[in-house]
Amino acid sequence: MYSRISNAILLLMLSACQGGDGKAEGETIACAIGAGSALAPACQMERGRDAAGAIVTVRQPGGGFRRLRAVAGVWEAADGAFAADSVTAANGQVEVTVAGDRYLMPGPHVPADTK
Repeated sequence: MYSRISNAILLLMLSACQGGDGKAEGETIACAIGAGSALAPACQMERGRDAAGAIVTVRQPGGGFRRLRAVAGVWEAADGAFAADSVTAANGQVEVTVAGDRYLMPGPHVPADTK
């Protein structure tokens, strides 16, 4: 009996942590996670602000994320151990690469929400 109650409590706690359907909110962008992966519309881009200004969080389908900042028209890593490389792609977009992961970002700059 005790294990059933503790399992029920654990399930309730886990479902509360997930918050909704588990999908990130934001604009869908193409990304390729891992070297050799093809670009597909699978990542979510969330706009925001921090102490240094406008910032974008790109959420990957597996739960990982990258925080990027547009500086002088170029996308840069906002944190983490890896630098971001940006190259101009088709339709005015910018392909940003961080540690083998690629993201097709609006370019050259996406202003953040002012919330």
